[in-house]
Amino acid sequence: MPSQRTITPDVQAVEKAIDAEYLKNDLSRLSFSEAAWYFLAFCEETQLKYLGNDGSNGRQDLACHVDQIVNNMKMPLRWLFQSCGAGTNIPRRFSDDYYQASWDLSNLAHEYAWFETAYVYASADVITLQLHGDTIIARMPFRDDVRYEAYDRLCIDESPAVDKESLAAFFGNIEETVTVSHEHFRYRLNPRIVSQGLDVLSPLLNQFWLPASWELPRYTFGEYCSVLSTLRVLAMIHHIARVEAVRQGCVGMGYLDSVLLMDESELSNRLRRYTGFDAKVVNEIVRDTTFGDCGIRRPDPAIQPLIPLSSDRIAISPALFLGSNIERNFTVLLNRLPEEKKAYSQLSNEREDISRQRIIDRLESLKLRFWQGKLSGGDELPDLDLAIIDDARRSCLILELKAFIEPAEPREVLEKSKEVARGVSQIKLLQNAFQLNPRLLADPLKIGDTYDVVFAVASETSIGTPNVQDESVPVVRCTHLVRRLLAEKSLSAVGKWLRTREYLPVEGKHFEVKDILAHVGEWKLKWYGIKLLVADDYV
Repeated sequence: MPSQRTITPDVQAVEKAIDAEYLKNDLSRLSFSEAAWYFLAFCEETQLKYLGNDGSNGRQDLACHVDQIVNNMKMPLRWLFQSCGAGTNIPRRFSDDYYQASWDLSNLAHEYAWFETAYVYASADVITLQLHGDTIIARMPFRDDVRYEAYDRLCIDESPAVDKESLAAFFGNIEETVTVSHEHFRYRLNPRIVSQGLDVLSPLLNQFWLPASWELPRYTFGEYCSVLSTLRVLAMIHHIARVEAVRQGCVGMGYLDSVLLMDESELSNRLRRYTGFDAKVVNEIVRDTTFGDCGIRRPDPAIQPLIPLSSDRIAISPALFLGSNIERNFTVLLNRLPEEKKAYSQLSNEREDISRQRIIDRLESLKLRFWQGKLSGGDELPDLDLAIIDDARRSCLILELKAFIEPAEPREVLEKSKEVARGVSQIKLLQNAFQLNPRLLADPLKIGDTYDVVFAVASETSIGTPNVQDESVPVVRCTHLVRRLLAEKSLSAVGKWLRTREYLPVEGKHFEVKDILAHVGEWKLKWYGIKLLVADDYV
């Protein structure tokens, strides 16, 4: 939790107790190879039951579940990595006690996340925390208007369609090789089935907008994506094989083989065969994505999803891989590796250019003009990132673009919100300059005095926290803006949509706010949660 000491001593004492609570869990007294296997197997069981029995209530529900599974894996695996000694024993047997311990640890991580958010926000002075008996009370402006947080949760990217017939054929080719022996199952894994998986799932796997040619010190972005996409296919094959084994009556629903285990040498050899890359490239990527390697002191399984159970045995968790965002995790990982961070910093300047071109390309079917560049006579003004002009309806939309990576943790949310705040301040400079001298924009953009001009910030990911919003500057997601433009086919209508904040969700219609009393040990926290009421796309 935060090290910055802006928190009162009594609340600090609670923080220490909360941070140590996981040590009461029985898994913390096992070796890491045992504890991590039990916990990963539990996560696979949770995923299997959700997908097989509960199902999902639309894309929003599925996205929330996938995120929750991955988020609930982060702290337990980190805790076990810190507290457990290295081991060689991988149990692969069912234990009531350790299954319950895994469940307890997952629940603890879920509750701990509320406390972590509260402490991070308090350390950043955006909320205050007070201790009343055994309960922490948060005084926060965030709770007064959660539309922005709900918006970021609702605005998930569109899922590209996968050909159903090809997918069924892929699944069928896996299923026909599955054999069951009491509590265990086996299946054939070869270049042909992996290649088929990469091809069939390519619409889902290849959702990258960073250039594959990006050169880093030891490999390219394209090579990284190929290796991680191959790992995702391996995870998918293993999951489908388990589902088929369950159908065939595998005892214990295939629990003992739920986690895919490989020797490090076997994994490296398979990845070389399936990708065609040389051993050096594959081994560097495997090392970088192995949990706890590369000197990362606070490892995160989302960015290092290969879990080393022993000196040579690596665990691949389908639940973790199937819910991963390869591109986001890549950029987070690079920013934690000193040599790569410097290279990424130089390359990341291209993100805004890529974001702008994506918007222009997607709006190609509409009769719009686009402009970007430096405004003459305005040396103190920021560059104009993108102007979208509709001459037929005499409308103009001025955008400040933000293309930072998607925040996933409280600290990242606050950091990226500062970038949104900078974007808001930059667009306000342009807005004020236009009010003082309309010709500053009118001349280069070739728009007349009767044009309706709207100013906004467009972000590829988050629109930031409530405290960085400004009544005069709407902040919207790029994909949401583009979808609306394509649907309305009217820049003027979209300008009104932005001005009136119609893009923000409505409480009671799109989401509900629930008061939460989080528990960790003997301590409680009064907080809040958001329940989404939209099943599919939010438009």
